[in-house]
Amino acid sequence: MADTYLADYSGMRDFAARNPGYRSYIDSLRKQASSKMDIRACDSLLKKLIHYLDNGHVFLVPSEINPVEATPTESAQKDPTPTLSFKPNSTALFTVPTCNMAYKPILDSLVLSNKEKLEKTRHFIIDVRGNGGGGDAMFTSLLPYLYTNPILVYNSDFWSSPNNIRFFEELLTNEYIPEDAKNQIRDIVTRGKQAPNQFVPFATNRIDTIRMDQIKDYPKKVSILMDKECISATEQFLLNARQSKKTRIYGYSNSGGAIDYGNLNFVFTPSKLWYFSVPTTRSARLPDYPVDPTGIAPHVKLKPEIKDPIQWLIK
Repeated sequence: MADTYLADYSGMRDFAARNPGYRSYIDSLRKQASSKMDIRACDSLLKKLIHYLDNGHVFLVPSEINPVEATPTESAQKDPTPTLSFKPNSTALFTVPTCNMAYKPILDSLVLSNKEKLEKTRHFIIDVRGNGGGGDAMFTSLLPYLYTNPILVYNSDFWSSPNNIRFFEELLTNEYIPEDAKNQIRDIVTRGKQAPNQFVPFATNRIDTIRMDQIKDYPKKVSILMDKECISATEQFLLNARQSKKTRIYGYSNSGGAIDYGNLNFVFTPSKLWYFSVPTTRSARLPDYPVDPTGIAPHVKLKPEIKDPIQWLIK
C-alpha cells in the first residue's frame, strides 16, 4: 500500500513537502508489518498509514471476504435514489444522496419529465446532505436552473504514473461517462504516456468557463442544503453553485473537504482483504485556493434550534 501511494498518489509531492520525515515514518511501519500475523493487527497498521496521509479522499475499506467489518456510515445506509417532490409556497424539493453516475439518468429524467412545472416554480431546494460524491456530471441537468452568469471551473493535473494511466484507460469502458469526457480521457492518456511520472494538465487553460445562452426566469431562488459528509464531486457542485446570484447554500457546518486530489482509483491489497483509494489528479486551484481539509463554508450557517431545515426553508 505504501509503495502504491508513493508511486501513484497525486498529493504525495505536496504531502512530502509538508512532512520531510515521511520516508522514515513509512519505513517504521514496514518494520512493524514484518511481525504482524493477526488480521486485526494488520488492519490497525494499514489504518496508521491512512491516518498519516490525512486526506479525506484517502481511505481504506475491508473487502467482502474480510472478517474485519467496516463500520457503516449514516450516508451509506440511505436510499441513494434521487427524488423530486413539490411542496407549498411554490417550492420544488430535490434530494440527491449520491453522485454515483448510475443514478444520473434518474435525476435527468425527473428534471425532463417535470420541465413545464419546474419552469413555473419560484423556489428550488436541492438537498445534497450525505452525498459523498462520485461523478462531477451528476448535476448537469440542474445547472441551467441555477445559472445566472458564467461559472469558473478549475481544471486538474493528472499524475501520469503507469498505474494511473491504466486506470484512466479502464474508464473508457464506463457506459455512464459522457463521450466528450471520454475524448478528454483519451487525450490525457496519450499525453501521459508521452510524459510519464509527472503532472500532465487536463487542458491548456487552468480555468474553464461554463456559459449558457439563457438565464431562466424560474426559479427565482435556489437553496442548497449541505453537511460535513458532502465531499468530492458534491463539493465541486457547491463551488459551481455558489457562483450563481440566485443560489444560497445552507448548513450546520462546512463540507467535508475532500476535493483537491481526486479521480480516485481503488486498489486491492494482494490478499484481496482490503481495498484503498488513490487520488490520481490534483486541482489547478492549488496551492492558492485549497478546499481540503477545512471544506466549503455555507452562505448561511444554520442555528442548532432549526431542527427541520427543509420546512424552515419552505417557510
